[in-house]
Amino acid sequence: MQTCPNCGSIVMRGDPYCTHCGATLRWYFNEEEEDYEPPEEDKKSKLHEIFNIMMETDMTTDKRFDLFSKYIFMTDYLLDEIRQSIHDEEKMYKCKFIMIHTATYPQVYIFFREDKYRDVLIFNRCYIEYSPGQFDPEEREFHYIYTKLYNEEKFQRKVDEMEKEGFYLKDIYSNITYPRFENDLTASFSDGENDMLFDIDDELNFRRIS
Repeated sequence: MQTCPNCGSIVMRGDPYCTHCGATLRWYFNEEEEDYEPPEEDKKSKLHEIFNIMMETDMTTDKRFDLFSKYIFMTDYLLDEIRQSIHDEEKMYKCKFIMIHTATYPQVYIFFREDKYRDVLIFNRCYIEYSPGQFDPEEREFHYIYTKLYNEEKFQRKVDEMEKEGFYLKDIYSNITYPRFENDLTASFSDGENDMLFDIDDELNFRRIS
């Protein structure tokens, strides 16, 4: 059974557009199969390639959105609302809009925030049948990447010291959704039975909090 990637309604194979929402449908064919979908690995590889290109470009937010907006099949009014939602998201989380993953429904709006010791990927979704021009806060995802912190020599020395005391690094925590704590980093160490928590400041000094 084939469904519309925009609204989820059932469509007939080969239809040029969805009779329910009017979205243009794209089909993949080859000589051996009636309908053909690229392998999932190829899709992921292509997505990563586009993401890397968009990370490097110096295009403005509006130009980035214009580049992808033709593939999300919405009216000009809704596109303007989503454009504003993107700008609001950038201000709220001090991030920048990167791209839209248009091959899924709902489409995934990808943002990136770069801090001193971490990077944050933010994923938003917009369900046009519920809140057409706004992101669904229940579907917002934050992915924290601490590669820069792990590569800091001072941080590595602290981890080594803790390991000599019998504690291993369990996890790093942070949360940009609370303005008061958005720059805070917390390290969790464990000996297998007991945990120790440390606040980490901008100079990579550790202060035990439990």
